[in-house]
Formats: sequence, structure tokens, C-alpha cells
Amino acid sequence: MIELEIVTPERRLFKIQCEAAVLPGLDGEFEVLEGHTPVLTALKTGILSIKKPKNTEEEGFDFAGNDIYRIMIADGFAEVDAHHVTVICEGAALPSEVNTESERALIQQLHDKMKSLSAKDEKEFNIAQAEIERATVKLALM
Repeated sequence: MIELEIVTPERRLFKIQCEAAVLPGLDGEFEVLEGHTPVLTALKTGILSIKKPKNTEEEGFDFAGNDIYRIMIADGFAEVDAHHVTVICEGAALPSEVNTESERALIQQLHDKMKSLSAKDEKEFNIAQAEIERATVKLALM
């Protein structure tokens, strides 16, 4: 078993024991199991999957009857060692926090905003693009 902790600037999402975690690395997904080689790596916006511990119920964490629980994380870093994974990311969302209609409306608003930006608004364009990516990943949780 490994201990997984997910932290954003706004909150500590959770700290739980799990069988494994699959993280969205910059070069693709990678799975962390007990005994993993220590590593510090960058993460991209994507889905982090958590494999439920066998024959146990994690106190205070609802896997909703599933063996795998998925959350959205925004860009960040993961520090991994043999028994721990700490994810520090710009943002995260649990499936219960996602409002499908709101996310779809946000994506449309951001697309409209991007169409109205000029070439010199590169920073605003990149921010809107990152927000669209986050909203799209949140919708993929559903």
C-alpha cells in the first residue's frame, strides 16, 4: 500500500492509503505502486486514478462502490518514494464537484473569448486554453 496526498494552493484534497495511483505525467501516464523508485516529476492537467485498497474501506473516503476513483488535477508535481506519493497541483476536482452544464458553458465562453483576442493577447489566449483543458478533463470524469 502507498499513502497518497493531494494538495492545491486552496486546500488539502485528501491523504489516503491506496493500492496504487496512476498519474498524468508530461510524457504519459505512469503507475505508482509500493516500492516505487524515488522520483520528482512534473504532471500535466489530466485524470489521476486511485486504486482502492484490497479488503479495506478507507476511513472518510468514498470510493462509491468502485475499485478505482478518478479525480481531475491541474498542472503540478509529484514526489514519489517507496511508500508515499505527494501531488502538489494548481487545482483539483472530485467528480462530485463537477457540474456538467457549468463546465460546458464555461468552455463555450472561453472559445468565444479566444476568438475575440488579438495576436498580442498571447498570455490571455494561453490562460483561456488552459482553462478549457481543465474543464474538458472535468467533463471526462463524468
